[in-house]
Amino acid sequence: MKRFIAVLLTVVLMSSASAVFATQSRMEGMGLSNWMAEDDYNIWDNPARLVQYPGLVWGELGIPTAPMSYTQWAGVSSKKMPIGTIAAFVGRPYSGSITSMYSAVSGMDLTAVPVAINSANVTGAALTCAMSTVLTPFNHLDLFWSISPQLAVWVNMADHYDTLSHTYTSTTRANGDGTAKSDRGTAEYNFGVGTMLEKLGPIESLDVAVKIGLPFVTNIYSERWYVAAQNREGSDDREFKSNGAFTFDFYARWFLRIMQTSKLMMFSNVSMNGLGSLYTDKRDANADGTLDVNTKQTRNLGVYGFNFGAGDVMPLGDRTTLYAALSLKISQSSYSGKTENLINTTTTEEYAASTFGLGVPLNFAIEHKVSKVFTLRGGLEQLLWKNGVLDVNDNDWAANAVVSNAKYQTVTTGIGNITFNFGATANISNSLVIDAVLNQDVFFSGTYIVSGRTNYPLSRITLTYKFK
Repeated sequence: MKRFIAVLLTVVLMSSASAVFATQSRMEGMGLSNWMAEDDYNIWDNPARLVQYPGLVWGELGIPTAPMSYTQWAGVSSKKMPIGTIAAFVGRPYSGSITSMYSAVSGMDLTAVPVAINSANVTGAALTCAMSTVLTPFNHLDLFWSISPQLAVWVNMADHYDTLSHTYTSTTRANGDGTAKSDRGTAEYNFGVGTMLEKLGPIESLDVAVKIGLPFVTNIYSERWYVAAQNREGSDDREFKSNGAFTFDFYARWFLRIMQTSKLMMFSNVSMNGLGSLYTDKRDANADGTLDVNTKQTRNLGVYGFNFGAGDVMPLGDRTTLYAALSLKISQSSYSGKTENLINTTTTEEYAASTFGLGVPLNFAIEHKVSKVFTLRGGLEQLLWKNGVLDVNDNDWAANAVVSNAKYQTVTTGIGNITFNFGATANISNSLVIDAVLNQDVFFSGTYIVSGRTNYPLSRITLTYKFK
């Protein structure tokens, strides 16, 4: 909350200039995907768009269902300089895919990586390591540099670390003396480059951007304890980590002027996420110098997305704008895993699955300027069709040979629900704009506002300020 108040105070102290649109709240208030409208939030798809938004202060106050559990972040862009426009954001909520690295797949029967490892050998230790849980990284910093409309770069850094340890030492060395330690960490580094070209024949403008992400996960549990009967230490070493993980995203959007007051937007997006992991388990429970457990499990998860869309922005007079868009979303994922016993070099289990999904969402939204101060907006999304296919190939091993195999396919089809969204803008001055999104829980049960429920009437508030 302190960060958001600081942004507010900064806004109050700055001088006035021209009005601008707000960011995430405007898009959420209409239920639109980012590509379906022109807005300063487009910089998160193509950093080259920053050249259109110099001299801005952003403040985001997201309010989820839990009371006082805010997701706040803020940023500022410089005025235009000889070297271009620079922007920095702090505290943006993480939206990457690394947290799904250890995802359950339907029908998977591989031996699970432990959800929790509890120290049981060191005296007095009450330590738990959430081995298979990937820590959600915190976005510390997003940096943009728009050198020109034709070239801009973006860098993002996020991480999260957690360490627990317990040591017990007797006056005279005894059973249970030792150390237990849990050391978990997640880090992700993202890089992007974008360009914005104009007047390319029938294409009024073209956005192209490429982003690459390098996520890293390392969860380690280590325990050493003294066993008097052997006069040596027992050991327990387990590690769960990313194994060649990466993300890739290609974005393109172009505008075609089809009428004097209307322009057609075309959009395409290709994404790839490789989320491989490796789990090793080495234990000498008897403290005899020989490993009782020595296993290795590899998992590979590849997620691929192909999105295509077309939309139109249609002004209806001076006060009203209508948005319409139709999208095709295709997803493909592949999953494989294998467990090996390294003591006798045998494979014990193996699993492979692939999924295919298809969705066709239709979006309509409208903005209406009620007065010079207030603008109301709303939108709906109807998933016209969805289709999902799951293919499974499950092998069980014994004596280093497949002893059983299961293959099956599951198909699901259907039509999705309609989603409604509502929001509003208040133009406080020529420089200050505040946007808000109505909480859907409140919309479906208006008594929340007066009954004292934990839900807030608004789910997000965005502040944008332009300074001279």
